[in-house]
Amino acid sequence: MRERPLPQLDVLIVLGARVKGTRPTRALAQRIARAEEYLRENPETRAILSGGQGPDEEISEARAMCQSLEQGGIAPERLILEDRSTTTQENLLFSRKWISPEDRVGIVTSDFHLARSLGIARKLGYPQVWGLPAPLRSVLLPHYLLRESFALLKDWISGSL
Repeated sequence: MRERPLPQLDVLIVLGARVKGTRPTRALAQRIARAEEYLRENPETRAILSGGQGPDEEISEARAMCQSLEQGGIAPERLILEDRSTTTQENLLFSRKWISPEDRVGIVTSDFHLARSLGIARKLGYPQVWGLPAPLRSVLLPHYLLRESFALLKDWISGSL
């Protein structure tokens, strides 16, 4: 699959990942770093930080991302918190209310998660969507790849893809 060149994006949707207490896990920290890099280079782009709060998380994934980006110098008025979602489908569905049809949207997520996320976004009717992969290098990568394979199969069977 050939990668499309990345245009100037209007909006990023940064997909959440687990938070340990109030701190981002490695996967989430790498997504935050990728978003911060793009936001620094593109000061007109705003970001929707999408992720709810799991039972063992002290704050929502969206709040953890917001705190990290603000600490990194990203202005809070550029950050929108979507803190209800618990799945990739919900991340993209609930984030749509802040996106206009003409917006060019970038999805920031882990590299292994990008294909499924883009497929769901297209199925939900996002007309202009690009992926911004955050590389995840971890001893847990085989676990994440296996988990993502089952999630792809589940989404394909359910019609989400």
